[in-house]
Amino acid sequence: MKYSLTITLLLLALLACTPASADGGAIYCAKWADASIQGYFGMQLSPPGWPNSAAYAYDINVTNADDFLGACPILNTIGTKYHLHSLWTNSSASSSTLAQCGASYTAGHYDPNFACSGASTWAQTGCASLNRTASQNYTYACTPSNYLNRPGVCEVGDTSNKYGLSGTAALGASGVRLQPSSATPTFPYLLNDTLPPYPTDFFLGGGADLNGWSSVVFHCGDAGAARIFCGKLVVLESWSACSGGALVAGPPTPQGPSSPPAAPAAHQVSVFALIVASIGCLFLGSILTYFVMQRCTRDNSYKTV
Repeated sequence: MKYSLTITLLLLALLACTPASADGGAIYCAKWADASIQGYFGMQLSPPGWPNSAAYAYDINVTNADDFLGACPILNTIGTKYHLHSLWTNSSASSSTLAQCGASYTAGHYDPNFACSGASTWAQTGCASLNRTASQNYTYACTPSNYLNRPGVCEVGDTSNKYGLSGTAALGASGVRLQPSSATPTFPYLLNDTLPPYPTDFFLGGGADLNGWSSVVFHCGDAGAARIFCGKLVVLESWSACSGGALVAGPPTPQGPSSPPAAPAAHQVSVFALIVASIGCLFLGSILTYFVMQRCTRDNSYKTV
């Protein structure tokens, strides 16, 4: 027991030198599990200190598309639009369809930077004040090609205009399966959304906090963009928990042209600080090891005498 305190200090120093996990950030998930729709939509934001990015994955079976053809006659022939919305006010359910996904339940698109499509949650207020409405001759120019070069033209929550409509596959006699397009090199993920939602804006409550984001809404892929189904986003601990075990790991590490943008100065500073801290930890460990050895030497000399 003589050396218990010294050894404890040494172990603490070694633990302090152990690098933190490089796991991804929080996973936000919506799920559907009823007679008409089953599946999930997940989004993982980059960890704190990393360049802002997000990865998305979804796999949704609309097993009875006939229930929705009145609102979206083309549901079983083309993909859907999908967006992050500002609210979730339905306290009795975590997912819903059609009228229960209307503006009073989910509001408009999450749009903290006022890119201002006609469906922006600020369309009638902040966008109008900024002269960013169609009646004021403003054109919302978010398309996948424009987004690659000018991310700011898109609303933060306008996911499908950043990446295009969902992929669509027939499911039985009257069903539709919705996933990211298989043409994407990172299928089934959409990676490196460089204009992701801000984690501090995530909003779980009811009320009218239009600055936040709380839900995902899937719309008809036609010009009318009727709301088909929607879900409340909640934080889960893993992709497996979100997907019901279908995805057991996170998105693959992007390579080549799809790699994230260069780290900002703040991240470079954090890496430098980590290096300095590691050197400090090793120095502290060396000192503690030296004192342990000295103590052992003295004690052995006493025993010899």
